[in-house]
Amino acid sequence: MLGVTQSNTALLYIITGPVGPYYPTGFKPVSLYADPTYVRSCVGGCGSFKMGANYGPTIYVQLDAVRNHGCQQVTDIHLF
Repeated sequence: MLGVTQSNTALLYIITGPVGPYYPTGFKPVSLYADPTYVRSCVGGCGSFKMGANYGPTIYVQLDAVRNHGCQQVTDIHLF
């Protein structure tokens, strides 16, 4: 049988490529912080849409990642 259904498991892949030396490390790898405590989108939310309001909640977690975890960037976690 062939069908479409909800998955019971998931893997998080982050694929990047250098396009410019945006961080102090230059073209060296950057550390990403992903914490499921901080969710930008959820059931009934608007995180799957491009809206300015989606970025406000990321300011705190970005500061937390830099100050407390030694990471340069935060990756989004979406729960649907």
